[in-house]
Amino acid sequence: MIATLFTPDEIECLVRTAAETVGTASADDFPDLSTRQFHLSGRAYQHLEAECEGRSQTSPSTALASGPNRRVWLLWRWSRWDGESVEAYADESAAVADLASEARQNWDVIAGNDGIPDTAPEADDLAIAHYFGPPGEGDTRGYRLLLADVQTSPKTRLLPEPRTFPTGEDCARAIAAPWPWR
Repeated sequence: MIATLFTPDEIECLVRTAAETVGTASADDFPDLSTRQFHLSGRAYQHLEAECEGRSQTSPSTALASGPNRRVWLLWRWSRWDGESVEAYADESAAVADLASEARQNWDVIAGNDGIPDTAPEADDLAIAHYFGPPGEGDTRGYRLLLADVQTSPKTRLLPEPRTFPTGEDCARAIAAPWPWR
């Protein structure tokens, strides 16, 4: 994974650069970017705007509830061009907001077709319905939003911020260390 070769500050810089570069541009301005790359850059730009305006933001995975048994919303989306992706959200409203954001960002793809308005509706549910079609039924693009129980063992722990990855030397030392059950 390329991200492991960068520090968290460098990754933040790369995300901000992508967001500022793509900004509010049209997908036609960046034909070499996949729909997913364009969407992610647009989401980053929206977070930058929210940060500048002092608005609160939610992120897909960092806002997940803690505890041994928790529930998350899984947003599974697919497109003919970009394949599939699954993201976890702490609440349904964050997942819906993300879907609506994608719909509005790519509205020019469907605007004017078969009674679709030229501009995206203000209501998230209408923007999603027009762009994606009925949940789980799209052949060009689609989504499913599912509530799932996540069960973790007591030994699971998250890496503290800033995340650091072990070196090869650390891994070798951990492998060579005696295990308590041997």
